[in-house]
Amino acid sequence: MQALRRASTVLAVAALMGGLAGPVLADDAVTIDVEVSVIGPCLTTTTPALDFGQLAFGGGGFQSIQYTNCSGVEEHVFGRGTGATEVGVGTATWSLDDTGTSCPDLGPNRFRLFTQTFQIIGPTDVELEVLGAGADGSVGGLAFYMPCPGSDGLGSTMAFQVIFTATF
Repeated sequence: MQALRRASTVLAVAALMGGLAGPVLADDAVTIDVEVSVIGPCLTTTTPALDFGQLAFGGGGFQSIQYTNCSGVEEHVFGRGTGATEVGVGTATWSLDDTGTSCPDLGPNRFRLFTQTFQIIGPTDVELEVLGAGADGSVGGLAFYMPCPGSDGLGSTMAFQVIFTATF
């Protein structure tokens, strides 16, 4: 009987020790640095500035411009413009009109912009097109129509901006 007790004690101790004996974790670890680059919308243009030269009130001009999708994925391209202000010390201002109206109905101090594909560029974003990865835009250029005769800024240089925005 005593041999049986000794055997069961040995088995219990062995079971207890066996239950505690598991994989031993080392004090050594391996760290892997991980990075991911997030693609952002990207447009490049053929020129950073345009100059329509000298134009008369009621006249117009055209300048070529091209943009390209440089993001590697499809993008939606929007366009808008700002009002024009006199360069220097003058105070003349013109509003960008998006109605498509022409002189004389356009009235004074209002100008118009169109793409070569006849899309109106106004003061708020308008979607111009969807470009595939690496594709060139179809805008082709900007047509600028001066304000009607009688507008402010005679003999002055006026400046404004055209903004092309790309989104996914």
